[in-house]
Amino acid sequence: MNLNAKSAYSFIEELVVYLNHHLTQKPGLAQAAVFFCLEPAELQQLCFDGLGLSFEKLEKYINPKYYKLLLNKSKNVHLFSEACGTPLIKNNSQVDLSIELEVMTLEDTKNSSQGLDINYSFFCVPFGEILMASTRKGICYLAFFDDRELALNLLKQAFPKAKLRLHADDFQQIAFRVLLGRVGESQYIKLHLKATEFQLKVWRALLQIPFGCLSTYGAIAETINMPAAARAVGTAIGSNPIAIIIPCHRVIQRSGNLGGYMWGLNRKKIILAWEAAKINHLV
Repeated sequence: MNLNAKSAYSFIEELVVYLNHHLTQKPGLAQAAVFFCLEPAELQQLCFDGLGLSFEKLEKYINPKYYKLLLNKSKNVHLFSEACGTPLIKNNSQVDLSIELEVMTLEDTKNSSQGLDINYSFFCVPFGEILMASTRKGICYLAFFDDRELALNLLKQAFPKAKLRLHADDFQQIAFRVLLGRVGESQYIKLHLKATEFQLKVWRALLQIPFGCLSTYGAIAETINMPAAARAVGTAIGSNPIAIIIPCHRVIQRSGNLGGYMWGLNRKKIILAWEAAKINHLV
């Protein structure tokens, strides 16, 4: 069975829903294949094609017990370095991804972004379809979507009077290659965002959670020296306008529960499984 990128993600999401409903039974590859009317080898291949990991790894990495274990392991990792960046993985080596975050000025945002030129494009990545947009200074928006027209309307709501143009510029092309893992030894991404001072602190803290690791809302609050602000931190994380690159998916509850995710908990599980497979391939 050959699937395009969009269909491949849809199938992986269906598989995750199935596994969520059978966490205690742990059906295994053969039983799951029967449910999806596939041969075991076909199901295994779809997992590899969609996420680059086996059915068994996917089943392991979406289990809540794994999140708790990973959270405990992550506490032993230096999560919050002075540099604002987070590592990605390519093949058998770690790739440094440097991210610069610049806040839009009053001139950029006055009159609902009137006069702001924004390019946008649609892409397929292993975690679904995304709409990515960028100004002349960097990426300003990156969101998953199920409906292209609705996604574009949401972009227009975010920048009501901006001049929008369908065009995949260099900022977007670089970010797209990063999301696919197609980068060299190091890569640089520029973000150009509307943000309050508090949001900026939270998003910078998110950028310092290493690839394949997890943190908590409380830990982020402590990182920005506001330990009593975990709830406000959660709100700022929920307003993150740049999916994946600003890794809000790496923040879960202290209990090990996933918490929320703007683009759906199944997608959050899939992203974390993909990262787990990449990082565990190295050890």
